[in-house]
Amino acid sequence: MRTSWLWLVAVGLLLGLVLLLPERTEAGPLPGLDTSLRPLDLTEPPAWALGAGGDEIERSLDRLYWGGPVAVESARRVLRQHRGELRDEVLGRLKLLGEDQPVTVQKLLEVLGEEDLDDEAVLEELIRRSYSPSSLVAKSALRILAHHPDERATAGVYARLDDSDPDVRLHARAALARRARDGDPVAQDLVLEELAAHPAPPDYGLLSTADVLPPEPLEPVLEAIVERGDRTARFVVLSLRLKRGEPEAIEEMERILSGGDPVAGLNVLQAAAGAGRVLGRDQWHELARSMPPLTVLALVDLLLFAVDSGHESAMEAMMLLEDLAARRFGNVGDEVLDALLVRQHPFAIEKTRAELQVLVGAELSRTIDRVIAAEELDRLDYVAVSLTRLAEPQLDAVDRLLLLRLVAHVAPSQAAVPVVDAVLEWHATQPALAQTALDYMDLLGIAGLNEVQRRVGEPGARELMVYTAARVRSGVALPALEAIILDTEAPLVLRVEALDTIARLHDGPREDSLRRVAELAGDEGLRSRARLLYWNYL
Repeated sequence: MRTSWLWLVAVGLLLGLVLLLPERTEAGPLPGLDTSLRPLDLTEPPAWALGAGGDEIERSLDRLYWGGPVAVESARRVLRQHRGELRDEVLGRLKLLGEDQPVTVQKLLEVLGEEDLDDEAVLEELIRRSYSPSSLVAKSALRILAHHPDERATAGVYARLDDSDPDVRLHARAALARRARDGDPVAQDLVLEELAAHPAPPDYGLLSTADVLPPEPLEPVLEAIVERGDRTARFVVLSLRLKRGEPEAIEEMERILSGGDPVAGLNVLQAAAGAGRVLGRDQWHELARSMPPLTVLALVDLLLFAVDSGHESAMEAMMLLEDLAARRFGNVGDEVLDALLVRQHPFAIEKTRAELQVLVGAELSRTIDRVIAAEELDRLDYVAVSLTRLAEPQLDAVDRLLLLRLVAHVAPSQAAVPVVDAVLEWHATQPALAQTALDYMDLLGIAGLNEVQRRVGEPGARELMVYTAARVRSGVALPALEAIILDTEAPLVLRVEALDTIARLHDGPREDSLRRVAELAGDEGLRSRARLLYWNYL
């Protein structure tokens, strides 16, 4: 009996707690559809920043010291608009920073790396920082030195080639390879020295630059790698010699290809396509018939090279490609159709058009992927076909969503009305589809913003306006955002999101807009938030 009373008391307490909970306020009339935005990270700026940040450049550089990740990216975006003006200020700040502030140094180096690198003071600072005991700082300097136009930049790279930190060592070797590939003779000499000193196993990143190294000193290095290296190293050297067109290498590759080993065949076909050499012509049909799909795909790359380069075998290659596309051999046929459509082959054009008219589900999605990837093709006819099919009342919602993706990618201005229609129509009945359609708003850009703004009085359109503006980030949205913030009938959470979205925009009079809504909103919380948004993001 006592136990029963205890249960009743417990239930009563729980009911009491439920009644004491604050009433839930809905963000807007889009049930089931997530249009909420991640709140911006706001930090109260330190007193020194408030006192020093009147100038836009100075304020943005200050923000690198104390801002959160999103605020730092916002500062970087502002600073990119002032490229060419930052050298002296950034160098001055770097000279005042020691090794005890690696994060701030790394952020400033990233800014410096976008300035004029062909400058003595900039080069000296980058080399000095490449010697830093901080891995973060050293890697940042090495990434910039990899592309520096002065040969002396190699000195900063060389010092870290055998660093005890594997990450720093990897960055240094990648930087040296990049400099060698860009034609720096000092870097090329160092690559040869490194490969000669360590032929087994070689550093494959450095070995990948062999095609630009001077052939005379390179040859004994390659011989040492072949003599002392493993099977992989020998094949890499063989591929390099194939690229040079050496008859012995061509003969050896043909021999390997005729052996019938699918893995060896795959390697040879990939090497041949990469080297720009047409191999195995007598075996093409047999390879296409008997090899697994991955090897056949490598053969397709070789056939496409033969066609694109105008090789004497181009007609034979094209006939085999057409056969593979027609057979739809696994995913090979799809890949070939993709390639032929990009090359405006009549067979691929007509087949793709026919598929858009009848296919559904996953097959329709694959065809749409092909059209989207064919950027060099005039795709407006495919848009017209898609819009015609979208008007069919019996069209399944999933297929409608797929066709909307095609139109949004290819013709955003024509997609604005049907995409916004879909989001506002599906939010209550099919929220998962509506959420996907919502992602297409990014593709619509200004056209999407204008369409939502035109319909802002419809249910759910205000929430859609805020969400889309935050993704498209255009100042075109400022009037609508101001109206939402100043609408005292709108949910407070929506007004806050609209206020935050002003800081997310990439253009337009954002500062004036923030000041205006802070003065007119009549809400101390909004006013305080507007001030923090200014210091964190503008």
